[in-house]
Amino acid sequence: MGSGVKFDVIEFLKLAPKYFLPLLLFSAMIIFIPGNWLEYLHLDSIVAEYRWIPSILFIFSLSMFIGGILLKVYDEMNKKIRNKRLNKNIKNKLKNLSNTQRNILLRFVEEDVNSVPLPVSNGEVADLENNLIVYRATRISNDIGEDGYYFDYCLQPLAEKIIKNNIRLIKSGRQMAEKKQSIYK
Repeated sequence: MGSGVKFDVIEFLKLAPKYFLPLLLFSAMIIFIPGNWLEYLHLDSIVAEYRWIPSILFIFSLSMFIGGILLKVYDEMNKKIRNKRLNKNIKNKLKNLSNTQRNILLRFVEEDVNSVPLPVSNGEVADLENNLIVYRATRISNDIGEDGYYFDYCLQPLAEKIIKNNIRLIKSGRQMAEKKQSIYK
């Protein structure tokens, strides 16, 4: 019969570095503490005989602690690089919007709304969704219109920030489109 306590190595290795810090400090103290302190604490005979155990704990906890910190730094750098690329892609898309897409995004900004009902089968909406500018906020349809089912869409947080900081990209595109239309009339 089992004791009921299981030790999963994979789950142990997933622990955050902060959990290895106390073990690191404890083993470092036992290894590097002066001999007269060990005598005062009556640990000198134990440490003399079993010094290899805290040494192994020190090496293990130090490697886990440093490894965890390096992984966190790597994840943060990866996240910044990913956000930079996404930021660049969104700005490029905002420069090359169609009139329909421009009007959709201006509804968010000019009407100051969080969600806008849009047809799910519209290619312009799908393009905005694929470029991570908008996302479908609900799985329940609001209405059935000429273009099919309508769902509420919201701006992605990063796209909303970029749009509010670069509203001229959208408005200037609308003005250029209006000028082109007036020329052809």
